[in-house]
Formats: sequence, C-alpha cells, structure tokens
Amino acid sequence: MKIVRNLKYKQGITNNDAFSLFELTVATAILVILMAALFYTYIKCQELNEFSRNIMLVNNAMQGQLETLIGQVNFDDLDSFDNRAVNLRDLDTGLPEGYIYFDIYHVDSYENMRYIRLIACWRQKNGRVIGGDRNLNGLIEEHLGENRESPAEIITLITDFD
Repeated sequence: MKIVRNLKYKQGITNNDAFSLFELTVATAILVILMAALFYTYIKCQELNEFSRNIMLVNNAMQGQLETLIGQVNFDDLDSFDNRAVNLRDLDTGLPEGYIYFDIYHVDSYENMRYIRLIACWRQKNGRVIGGDRNLNGLIEEHLGENRESPAEIITLITDFD
C-alpha cells in the first residue's frame, strides 16, 4: 500500500501544464525576430518621414528661388543664372547640406522663350545624398550629363513679350 501512495505522490510532482525550457527558448526567439522586424519598420518609417519633410522644404525653397528669379531679374539677364548653384544653408531651409541648381537655356524655335529647370540635391540625416551631386560640392556630376535626376525639381517656361 505504501508503494502505491508514493507513486501517486511522484505523479503529482510532474506538472504537464508548464512550458519546457525549449518551448520558452523558441517563443523568445520568435518574439525577438518579430520585434526586430517591427523596429526595422519603425526606422524606415522615420526615414520616409524625414525624406517627405525634406522634399517639402526643398520644394518651398525652389519655388522661392524661382519667384525671385522671375520677379527680380530682367529677361535678358536670365542666361547669367545658368549652371548657378545656391546653397540651401543660405536659404534657411533647415536642411544641413545641399544645393539648388539652375539650368536655363533657349527653346529651339523661340528666341524670347527660356526653359528654366531647378534641381535640388541634399544630404539626409542618415548620410544618404539625394540628387545628382553625390559629393555636394556645388557641381552636378559630369557623368550624369543631361540626365540630372532628383526627386525635387521644378521646370517652367517663361517668355518675354516685349
């Protein structure tokens, strides 16, 4: 009789309702992987938010430069602004480093019409350079040629009816 009682006692000690160490380790590993994915998504959302904010700031700065150019510069003097770069720090945009570039040239068949293109390049907080000036020295890289790409650019045509 005594032996049967001891077996019942030992069976009571083994609790099958608890998790084993292996199950806890697997659950922790899955949780760590999910948290890493969430953290990565959060960081990418922050970068996208900064990129969108910088696009807005640069577009506002370029619109201001275009309005200044059109409003204060004589039509015949527009050609002097071709290949000019304006530092974004000088415009108080809030961006740490970058430039706005002017491309101004004649439209083929119209002597009194100018094609104006403003292109912006800047450095994000994470160090990524947006636009064609990879080293931000005020010059668009030569190997890009006419393919000066930037997510922030303004293109317009203006004419002089005098």
